[in-house]
Amino acid sequence: MTQQLRVTRKVDFTGAVKVGFGGLPHLAGGKVLYVNGTSWGNGSNSYDGTDPNYPLYDIDTALAKCTDNKMDYIFVLDYWDNDTFPITLDVDTVKVIGLGSNCGPSSWCMINSDGDACLSVGGEVGIEVAGFEFLPGSSDPCILVTTTEGCLHVHHCTFANMGTCQDGISCPSGGELSICTIEDNFFGKGIDRDGMRLYSPSWSTIRNNIFFQYDEIGININGPSAAALGCILDNRFFSDTAITKGGAITIASATGGLIDGNHAMEDGANPGENPYLDTSGPANGWGLNYSGDAVAYPATS
Repeated sequence: MTQQLRVTRKVDFTGAVKVGFGGLPHLAGGKVLYVNGTSWGNGSNSYDGTDPNYPLYDIDTALAKCTDNKMDYIFVLDYWDNDTFPITLDVDTVKVIGLGSNCGPSSWCMINSDGDACLSVGGEVGIEVAGFEFLPGSSDPCILVTTTEGCLHVHHCTFANMGTCQDGISCPSGGELSICTIEDNFFGKGIDRDGMRLYSPSWSTIRNNIFFQYDEIGININGPSAAALGCILDNRFFSDTAITKGGAITIASATGGLIDGNHAMEDGANPGENPYLDTSGPANGWGLNYSGDAVAYPATS
């Protein structure tokens, strides 16, 4: 009888994989840092922030410990309003994730800027923001994109459900969102203008967001896209006042986009005006989008 020899090789992953909070796997090279930015928490900037039991006190200090292109993670355990605002996310591939501690993922990860934008991003790539409630309390946006921003990922955040802001996410002229994803967010009743006001997004995806009682336009693409607009998919728009023409989605001149599966409601009824407006020609692909319970194709002027 031929005897088979089984060789068992032990693979050492030391240095190849780090394990972060809750056993989350993390690529080699990057840091995992923790922040507790509340007066009732145990955060202190005298710590190095690598142990969740000894977290840093503010996000700015954690960002200063991060390195470009290392996929560093900052897990925010609790947070209130102790940074200098806006917090500038200026590290390539950094991930800033709010974990919260009560009643849900963002219940105590509240960024209350009290008069300024909460976050400012621009010029970096691969930044991720998730799990926060933004309460700017001002005429500034919650998130301001200042220059070209590549691969920004914003998800599972709440914008101005309490407090007020001008826009949830703003990218004015001079800025560009390129290959970005904005998904699974809630844009609340404290928004005084647009849920998203984006001058020049390209190859980006906006999907599965809820816009509730905003004042003017849910998604306002108000400038040309640098290349292809990207996708606007499966968003929900709810207003307790009259929706004006283009009040859910307005596209001024951007082209090459796909807009499908969006649904707009006005106080439990069909909107009196077409909630979709595309003045580009239209030069975008419009699928089945709903105005109340009826399919609506966009107005063009």
